[in-house]
Amino acid sequence: MENNDYRSIGVLDSGIGGLSVLKELQKKLPFENTIYVADLKRFPYGNKSKEEIIKYSKEICNFLLKNNVKAIVIACHTISSIAFKELKKNIDVPIFSMLNPSIENLKRFPNKKFLMIGTENTINNSSYISDIKKEIENLKIIPLAMQKLVGYIENREKKEIISDYLNKTFESYSDIDGVFLACTHFPLIKNLIKKAFIKRIAILDPSFILSKDLKRYLEKNNLLNLKNKIPHHLFYITQKNNNFLRTAQSYLNPLKKPLEDNYDISKKLKVFYI
Repeated sequence: MENNDYRSIGVLDSGIGGLSVLKELQKKLPFENTIYVADLKRFPYGNKSKEEIIKYSKEICNFLLKNNVKAIVIACHTISSIAFKELKKNIDVPIFSMLNPSIENLKRFPNKKFLMIGTENTINNSSYISDIKKEIENLKIIPLAMQKLVGYIENREKKEIISDYLNKTFESYSDIDGVFLACTHFPLIKNLIKKAFIKRIAILDPSFILSKDLKRYLEKNNLLNLKNKIPHHLFYITQKNNNFLRTAQSYLNPLKKPLEDNYDISKKLKVFYI
């Protein structure tokens, strides 16, 4: 007999980047309830110390566990590269990071050259990159830290400014076969990244594979929510931020017309402040 597990899936990130992962989860698991935590007060994580990142991510995971989640998704490459192994030791629900989906995604492109873009912490973490390289024969990875781009996206900078930054940054990398998005913020501007290259290249986002892995795990362990009810998606943020609220609303549930400046999006999104 199949059970219905109504418990939520917990998703954590420092800001809006994890929304790209959440969107894939919602596509693949449309009846699952979710709790998303964005640590906007301590954003960005990309230039924080290892000790800080482990401390902050443990705090968020403990918060999710108190809310009785059945699985945790680390929707952040920085946390995945720095804190995942430590978190896994202390958490008694399944926890999913961006590392394995990244490896599976890149395995489809042996003997290719990829530009890997991410935060300073992800790119400077040699063990994270070596874990990927040792799984894939003859894959050439060119790591490039783009911390400024994370800030542009988080602050909803104008498209013209982002495009200009991308064009100048990528002009030295015309011979690559693709770009690997090693930061969950970057899928939010995937089309702008594509346009920054003259030739057609592969743009890899591991969120799709992560959502498949999670679905497979929930199915295998009889943890799916099988009732075809409208799920609830809760958002907890550590600091009020209109940029986050507007991005979440427009990216996850596009509206036919823009919101008025004085509209309280938190009423629509079920946002709580912690």
